[in-house]
Amino acid sequence: MLPIVPENSVVTTWQQPVAIPQQLSYRPGLVDWLTRELYIAQTGMVHLRTVNQQLQQDAICRRQESEELRARHWEVAEHNVNLLGQNSRLKEQLRAARSKRIGVKVRRQGEGSSLSTSTGSGASSTVCEAGVDGIREEGDVKQEPNAPPA
Repeated sequence: MLPIVPENSVVTTWQQPVAIPQQLSYRPGLVDWLTRELYIAQTGMVHLRTVNQQLQQDAICRRQESEELRARHWEVAEHNVNLLGQNSRLKEQLRAARSKRIGVKVRRQGEGSSLSTSTGSGASSTVCEAGVDGIREEGDVKQEPNAPPA
């Protein structure tokens, strides 16, 4: 227990003197074991610091690569959008060209559907005839073996 100090007095000693034993007794080899453990812990800490620095550098490199890949991805995405628009325009042009070509064929068919040629054997050939499944081009020739000569 600490001695009681009056309020107006000056304290010169805070603690009572502690008796220090002259020689501490350790188990044999304890100091050596603690020294080894301390060395292992210190080398482990150095290793962890080195690994931490390497991982931070890797993270920085990965972040930069990721940003570059994102930028490249957006470039490719924009290019794909442009190609899709171009593809749509080309499809529309192709549809327009086909419908124009079909319109020309229909006009030709209207003008030349009655055009027939006689052959010497009595069979007739008709050029540009409309079939059930669409328009036949001018190379198609239909033989009518039972038709009367024109």
